[in-house]
Amino acid sequence: MPGMSPNRPMDYFWVVMTQCDCRCPYCIYGLYPLDRRKVGYFYTAEEWLAGWERMYKKYGEGRIVLTGGEPTLYPGFTDLAVQLSRWYQINIDTNFQLPSAELELLLKRLSPRRVDFSTSFHPFMAKTDEFIAKIHLLKRNGFNYLCRLVAFPPLVEKIPAWRKTFGDEDIILFVNPFSGEWNGRKYPESYTPAEKEIIFGQKNSRESARIHPADKEFVRQMLNMESPRGRPCRTGSEHVRVEDNGWVYRCVSYAAMEREPLGNFIKDDIVLWDRPRVCEADACEWEYRYLVDETDRFKSDKVLRDATTRGGV
Repeated sequence: MPGMSPNRPMDYFWVVMTQCDCRCPYCIYGLYPLDRRKVGYFYTAEEWLAGWERMYKKYGEGRIVLTGGEPTLYPGFTDLAVQLSRWYQINIDTNFQLPSAELELLLKRLSPRRVDFSTSFHPFMAKTDEFIAKIHLLKRNGFNYLCRLVAFPPLVEKIPAWRKTFGDEDIILFVNPFSGEWNGRKYPESYTPAEKEIIFGQKNSRESARIHPADKEFVRQMLNMESPRGRPCRTGSEHVRVEDNGWVYRCVSYAAMEREPLGNFIKDDIVLWDRPRVCEADACEWEYRYLVDETDRFKSDKVLRDATTRGGV
């Protein structure tokens, strides 16, 4: 029998690979030309699966977000996802550049009871009609999904039109703030009140009711960017970030600082912390939800699955 997590089933954030086949001006992962057929990686699927099986036996089922870069670029991704979904609930965070035929094959081998999707609509790369067609493919096969767009400053004025286009297809387009610099200004701090209203203003009550509460709070946190320093956090005990090179950290901020790694996922026996620990980072985005005193604002993924309509978030 698998072991138990120190507190509750674990949330894992796995950067499967940092390479990406999109070339978006707001992302660090799409800097160089990439052939989907020729990608590099640190460890084989067999090595990764051995590590994930160890964690499953030690801490129980849990949930893994497979992200990147673009995780579907990993050689043998379908077989990898199928096996992981036997041990864990998984979320596939994808740019949806995967050809439709390959996506269909992937969906046929996965169960919507074990797998859901976070899809990113990147207007610089994606054709709107093709992207929407892939979302409908998810819906027809019974998969829950979230569809996101990054509010890169030059795109903000176009967001209402995109929301309508997606809305006419019964698809909610969830908007994430841009984090970074553009035209000498730092974002999301430099958004105007009108731009913030476009990004965060979900006035339609039916639409608002279907949006993941934790994602709404993620946007609120990004726009306000409160510091977590000095506050106890459950990352490290209930959530960890696994890098593509195998190193495990409590969160993205600690990974960026290379601070207090829990070990190498492939080479070491990873031991999770047994209780929350004080955060020593100055900034935090979506992992803010694991701060001990944020429990009431951020809801679990189980709440999302129970509260949302099947086939759409």
